[in-house]
Amino acid sequence: MEKKLTSRRKQALKTRKKILLCALDLFEKKGYDEVTMVEIAEAAQTSVGSIYRYFKSKDEIAAQNAEPLDDLYREYFAELTTSEEFASLSALEKLERYYLFIQRVVSGYSNLRSLYIYNLKHPGTTTFLTDQNREIYQDYKTLIDACRKEGSIRSDLSDEAYFDLFLQSSRGMLIDWLLRNENFDFEAQARKAWNVILSYIKTDL
Repeated sequence: MEKKLTSRRKQALKTRKKILLCALDLFEKKGYDEVTMVEIAEAAQTSVGSIYRYFKSKDEIAAQNAEPLDDLYREYFAELTTSEEFASLSALEKLERYYLFIQRVVSGYSNLRSLYIYNLKHPGTTTFLTDQNREIYQDYKTLIDACRKEGSIRSDLSDEAYFDLFLQSSRGMLIDWLLRNENFDFEAQARKAWNVILSYIKTDL
């Protein structure tokens, strides 16, 4: 049984989340290097000392820049797999919806540039984006397993091979979209990418 959080723990998580979101907002507006811990504390209406209770450094805050996305993934995945609205969908249809949801959410993420810039500039400081314990990997694994059980996708591909297909296509589209100053319909391109992936992974039922 999942242990219920105490009110103190809930408040601590709320404070940590506020610090993180305020810091990410400042990174996006001013650039990571220009933001100080004092500014983060002021934006979060807390003290610098309080920040250090949750994060060891500014680097550690920046390393968690995809965490708000994982919260959204978790919420949508729960809805997709438990709501009556999606009960009639096949596992493959749910996988498609999840993939397209990821593209829609990420392309609307205000800290998208900071997310990639920080991780490219600090490749040795964090592996958070590629950590398979992240929500996105766990959700994909659950959906992949469900598709395998219904026989709708290839069984000869490993989880890692599927992760590469989904995540490399996502990241490649996002980088190109940013390089082109967001001048193409990202969601339409994501649907094209999914159709290409589908042609490769789908079995003939």
